Amino acid sequence: MAKDITPTPAMIKAIATETRKHLAIGVCAQAQGITPYHLAKIMKQGAEDANDLQDTPFSKFYITVRVAQAEKAKELLQDLEDEPKKWQAISWKLQACMREEFGTEAKEYKELLEASKKLMEDVVKHKQSTQGVLKNGESKE
Repeated sequence: MAKDITPTPAMIKAIATETRKHLAIGVCAQAQGITPYHLAKIMKQGAEDANDLQDTPFSKFYITVRVAQAEKAKELLQDLEDEPKKWQAISWKLQACMREEFGTEAKEYKELLEASKKLMEDVVKHKQSTQGVLKNGESKE
């Protein structure tokens, strides 16, 4: 028999409360007995329901825990400004817990990576095109 993974109000509250404290939805869900597999299914269904503006236990779960996560992220970003010496720990936590927003999967990160690759390609092309040419346009050869 398949396990019922429909989020209950108590489950939503417990996981959202812990996520607000610790940021990591996965760890907080596991502490409530939800496996990573089932959490992924709940979050996927919740995102779909929320995008379709459906009021379901899944959309409530998704929205509630994502809001809790966003509140904690805002707090950590403020900590980053207030305590710059802790930047590595704060950055690691944000990247580990919110990959889509702060990790290598973030749209901004991918765009920056592509731009830096293009810049390096342009530098290499420029260097190759000027190799063998002296300042006055004379050839080294």
